Amino acid sequence: SLVNKNISPCSSISKDKTIKGETPLILQIGKNFTKFVDFNTIKKDSLSEVFSHQETIGAKEMNLLSSYRIQFSKNILKNLKSNTVYVQDRYSKVYQYEEVLPPLNWELKPETKVFLGFICRQAKLKFRGRNYIAWYTTKIPISFGPWKFTGLPGLILEIYDTTNTYKWTA
Repeated sequence: SLVNKNISPCSSISKDKTIKGETPLILQIGKNFTKFVDFNTIKKDSLSEVFSHQETIGAKEMNLLSSYRIQFSKNILKNLKSNTVYVQDRYSKVYQYEEVLPPLNWELKPETKVFLGFICRQAKLKFRGRNYIAWYTTKIPISFGPWKFTGLPGLILEIYDTTNTYKWTA
């Protein structure tokens, strides 16, 4: 089972640098899996489950469902034992693919900064054609972060690419 760890990074999800979007995201961490998803997806799925047990639903319920806008369309599930990532994406249809995550060759740097009251260390990564800078804390000794990022000696509290196209912040 997955457990919420009270972490909700925000993501700039637009490739167009003139359009930035922020949305609350949740990193759920379990014994065998992690899940990274838009918080509104969880709300909408919960309401759909409740409403599915009703004989009918009316305008009030439909309006409530439509009030939750999903901006980050991907659900990312990582199998921690096999290092496999399952990505579900919602466009006009839902589709899913899986991939074995390649090793992430982090470069640990000596720089530090305080973030959310934690002393964070810097790490750099080149991944899929982008250069990323991550800030992680060893005070939360879990090796996870948003999207597909993992493998540092602590929780990633902030990560962004050097062009600021993508940024996740706890």
